[in-house]
Amino acid sequence: MNSYWGKQTETPWTPERSEDEKNLMSQHEACRAKQTFVAAMGTYWIECPLIENKHPELVGSLRMVVQALGEDTQERGLLEAYLNLGLLKGAMVMAPGLDIVQDWCYRHQGQRSRDSGNGKCKIDKETERLRGVLEEFKRVNGIHIDATIKSPPLDLQRPLDLDCEARLYENRPSIGGPIRISGNTAHLEFRVDSLYFEGKINLPMISDTPVKISGHRIKSDDSCTVEKWLDYDTSKVEYGAVWNEF
Repeated sequence: MNSYWGKQTETPWTPERSEDEKNLMSQHEACRAKQTFVAAMGTYWIECPLIENKHPELVGSLRMVVQALGEDTQERGLLEAYLNLGLLKGAMVMAPGLDIVQDWCYRHQGQRSRDSGNGKCKIDKETERLRGVLEEFKRVNGIHIDATIKSPPLDLQRPLDLDCEARLYENRPSIGGPIRISGNTAHLEFRVDSLYFEGKINLPMISDTPVKISGHRIKSDDSCTVEKWLDYDTSKVEYGAVWNEF
């Protein structure tokens, strides 16, 4: 047995916490996780070399604004971003997992196409895509089809990484051309207390490979006014490379 002044044991003694203390610590961790997402909110100056090299007049004007998606969504780590890439504008839903994003998007699709033949509601292609993706994910992972996909516990020792579903439209559409919305994915990695992020976004209309973007936190401005995610007509969404077929 070690004496009081002798060699310490390899596993240091820790006091047993009461149920009240455990409950408080649980609340504390939940608060820290929520604050991590709150810290990511704000306005970012965006750098996108591919776009800026081709269009030097856009240098310094690209923006992204990150906001809460809703009061009840922060617990799941869901955020909404408004994106101005000069050539393209739009919105993104972001969370620490693409399955979480797609689950929320499918449950909140506000638009449905109307079948002019009989007046019945017809599910559009974008909604069908999300439903198919989720059904396969839930089947593989043994999740009930009606269950909500929840965020795993956030690792507070690691930087915040977010997967995104994006809906973007042409900022300078051709006169008389059809209104088309590009549906794509992105991945952003926030660094330095969320004052900076870097990542990639799929933009098949300008590149066959994911496009690099980065962002630096700045003061708020009004240069990123776009439609909110739920305001988009999903019947006009062309997902992925389908955009290039028109």
